[in-house]
Amino acid sequence: QGYSQGDGIFTVPRSGVYVFTWTIAVSSSGWSVVDIVLNVEILGAGNTHAPQGLNSSTGIVVVSADAGDHVYVRIQENGNNVINSNARGRSSFSGWLLF
Repeated sequence: QGYSQGDGIFTVPRSGVYVFTWTIAVSSSGWSVVDIVLNVEILGAGNTHAPQGLNSSTGIVVVSADAGDHVYVRIQENGNNVINSNARGRSSFSGWLLF
């Protein structure tokens, strides 16, 4: 219930240990570097490069978060606006309360 479609930020509804995962898909001659961020702290990073066709990368983190914290995926670098989310490849961000 804490995800905002408007800005892509997840606001932690209750304190606990959470699992967050993300996948970034890029198309031909594209690349992307992304961070997953808790408030202002970088929890993890990933990159993908697609010299031909389509490629994607996925990351996962487990983190203790407090109610009201903000978690989001930030595009750090991106070549030619190549983040995809279509029938050929889906970019995503998801998470769940572990305990």
